[in-house]
Amino acid sequence: RCNNFIDMVGSITKCQWGFSTKFTAALQLILDQVVLLKLPSSEVEDMVLVVFSDIQCSNCARFEDYLESTILPIWNGHLEVVWKHSPNSKDHEYAQICAQALEAARIQGKFWELKKYLLERRSSLGTVDWADASEELGIDPRQFLQDLESAAVKKRISEDVALARKAGVTGTPGVFLNRRPVSRLMRKSPGFWELQADSLREIRTSKNQDW
Repeated sequence: RCNNFIDMVGSITKCQWGFSTKFTAALQLILDQVVLLKLPSSEVEDMVLVVFSDIQCSNCARFEDYLESTILPIWNGHLEVVWKHSPNSKDHEYAQICAQALEAARIQGKFWELKKYLLERRSSLGTVDWADASEELGIDPRQFLQDLESAAVKKRISEDVALARKAGVTGTPGVFLNRRPVSRLMRKSPGFWELQADSLREIRTSKNQDW
């Protein structure tokens, strides 16, 4: 475990640092990692990644791409991803209605399909025809349009926004691994995710669980 940690720190030092990055930022990355390493094995079966996101946010879109291409393959199906809404309606005109659409799609079991559909059209969200989109994805359009503006859907989004505020999320995406925040610089390091996956693999192996 110690050698893995040293290798991970070495990989961080090779990252592309921004001009404003200081030694304290690098130190914070290491401290973040130490906190995660102290997770009791009894708490870990699979790990849960919670992402507070905004469908219109460019940083969120980049993280989604990185999640699919780099992070998820490392975990071999043992990382559960939970999407939470944090629409920035002040700067993103379509963030709120897209969040409502995602919740309406969730009711019919099509959340992830609609999320993919919207991310592919992130630059033209204002032109999305919700009835056409729902039909294309196999969603009952009548029920979808009814749920889109329902109080229950809006309440669910408000609860996510309140949770984000309580968790200290000040920008999107807000990323948490097993309830612990993952800093912006740390989550860009493949070594960080590899180390966490290695830790989980060791725990599962010790319990004779598959990987």
